[in-house]
Amino acid sequence: MIAELQLDLARMRAASVASGPVLTGRVVTCDGGLIEVEGLPLPVGSLGLIENDAGAECLAEVIGFRAGHSLMMLLGDAMLLRPRARVRALGNPGEVRVGPALLGRAVDALGDPIDGGPRLDLKQAWPLAGQREGALERASVAVPFDCGVRAINALATMGVGQRLGIMAGSGVGKSVLVDTIAGHAVADVTVVALIGERAREVSDFVSRHMAGHRRGGIVVVAVPADHAPNLRLRAAQYASAIAEYFRSQGKRVLLILDSLTR
Repeated sequence: MIAELQLDLARMRAASVASGPVLTGRVVTCDGGLIEVEGLPLPVGSLGLIENDAGAECLAEVIGFRAGHSLMMLLGDAMLLRPRARVRALGNPGEVRVGPALLGRAVDALGDPIDGGPRLDLKQAWPLAGQREGALERASVAVPFDCGVRAINALATMGVGQRLGIMAGSGVGKSVLVDTIAGHAVADVTVVALIGERAREVSDFVSRHMAGHRRGGIVVVAVPADHAPNLRLRAAQYASAIAEYFRSQGKRVLLILDSLTR
């Protein structure tokens, strides 16, 4: 009993003062990483925070509905999940936070720092799915893009606004090429999404690119291979949202996803 009271007291100290009612639900079923929650009718793409008696918390994302219940995919470990655990809505559905504070930082798919730095003060909301543009609003690819690799600039010139895929077998140098482009391309902002990579590779990339003079123009969104599949998908969407935000500010943005297939 004393332990439960101490846990409630710690939660009250860490809680923020809400100006309105907080919508909550309860976990009714759990099948691996998929859970059903009653009493929490949230839109698809919304995030929920699952609490338990041990004080641990886990995030989940709404992916659908069944018989009046919300279907949510866990974004973390389900080891401490219990029946009837409370779930509360978190943030605005379908939106992420972006802003200039992301420059020079490495974050996860939820925007939390992974580089040991302070938490980010991000005030600008942006749709996670992006802001769509009409086909006739897109400019033609007419201006050459300097990717920082002279051989590519001369023989396979890229263009500003172009999408390019690098596809090859294992061990032939795809990641080395991407690393070179990220470090030498001519762009105002470079957004790099490291999805499904080994944690050691993520650490090496951050240590190389976050220490030089280009640090102020790069953003890294990293979700290693040992994280939930839904979290890796969200990392790609978040990186795209960050790139769109800086593009809307008039910046020349380079978006790199390594690897999109993961």
